[in-house]
Amino acid sequence: MKYISKIAPIICSIFILFQNPLCIYCSAKDTYTFTMYENNWKFPNGYWESNRLLPEYRKSLFLNLRNTEKVGARQALSYPHAGECYGMSVTSALSCYDLIDYTSYNNNQNASSLYEIANANPENVSLITYYQTLQLKDEVRQYSIRQLYENTQDEMLQYLVSCAEKQSPTVLAIDGQELYLSERKPFAHSVLAYDIEYGRYSYQNKEYNGKILIYDNANPYMIPYADKEKIQDEFNKFCLYFNTDDWNWYIPYYQIGSDEESQGHISLVSDNINLLNTGGFIQGTESYQEKQEFLNIFTSNALNSEYAFTDGSRNVPAGMKLLGDYYLDSSINTENNFILPVGSSDSYTLQLSEAQELDTAMYYENSMLKAYAENAEQVSVSPENISINENTGNYKLEMVCNEGYYSGSWYEITVSGSAKTAE
Repeated sequence: MKYISKIAPIICSIFILFQNPLCIYCSAKDTYTFTMYENNWKFPNGYWESNRLLPEYRKSLFLNLRNTEKVGARQALSYPHAGECYGMSVTSALSCYDLIDYTSYNNNQNASSLYEIANANPENVSLITYYQTLQLKDEVRQYSIRQLYENTQDEMLQYLVSCAEKQSPTVLAIDGQELYLSERKPFAHSVLAYDIEYGRYSYQNKEYNGKILIYDNANPYMIPYADKEKIQDEFNKFCLYFNTDDWNWYIPYYQIGSDEESQGHISLVSDNINLLNTGGFIQGTESYQEKQEFLNIFTSNALNSEYAFTDGSRNVPAGMKLLGDYYLDSSINTENNFILPVGSSDSYTLQLSEAQELDTAMYYENSMLKAYAENAEQVSVSPENISINENTGNYKLEMVCNEGYYSGSWYEITVSGSAKTAE
């Protein structure tokens, strides 16, 4: 995949109000780069006790979501607070374009940068939570899926390097097995990459010749304490080190990288502010225009026996990839993600050799279908139908359609009960 920066020039205007009185079109600065202690939040990720979304932000958010996207948004917002890393990274990127009215997010106290916003309050936490949830829009998920589908990890890293060399504020998402208290645990995180340095670096007995500078919203050393040497040491631990000889990479703080033990993966790289602000609360960017054919996704819980995943002709769809957890929000956990190629059949069947508890979902462009079965061998799905077979126990089937997809008067339906076969 050939990467070309698609950031469009932003038309400058000063505080023009739109229909939503809180959506403000701010004047954009001439250069779109990140400056530490200006474009980063002063407080770290997780500073507040729970997710908060003020009514006007919730209303605006759901007006900007399709029916199929609302399902994931409601689910994500219902979870206990687990961090707002993606939301903090995107709002930091928006700050680099000077698109945020800082004073309105600082209890109406004067502020001329993101960093001058003193603490977390309902307004700025709502803004962060709003953008945290936008990662579930189809545009963002399809962009991330397509990157993973069409590129190797080396190519993903090379694109990150190209963005950093331009000093372009870039949202980076990674996942893997973080080393925490001497144990490896599942890890997913989003940060903002903004610059690059070349030199000689050594971590864990490995040599690296490149360093991506990163604003990590989980870094507790963002406040400029008097001990600047200690701050720099800590800051260095959050950077991403890489080697151009083999394109291995490593982040010291999390002890995660491309090595086999930590199973680190780069799951999103984007410096496209139009994509990052798709459906955004803040105005000032152009419409995201990278429309491509939709990649269907089938997800399931862990499968305990041998299985076959086939299309309508009973063949494994050519070009299908089974990827790791592509969701940027680590609170949404799926064990298997079947990414299905454009042009393949729209009908699929998951057949197990032994019955088990199944929790599956199928994502089409205009419909989402979910099936839960207490003990089943088979799930079949098409854009307008889902069924389970050879089930002993309870089941639950759900279907959500986007408006305009068909001429009916309803867009969501749920059926549950106990049966051997159900659709």
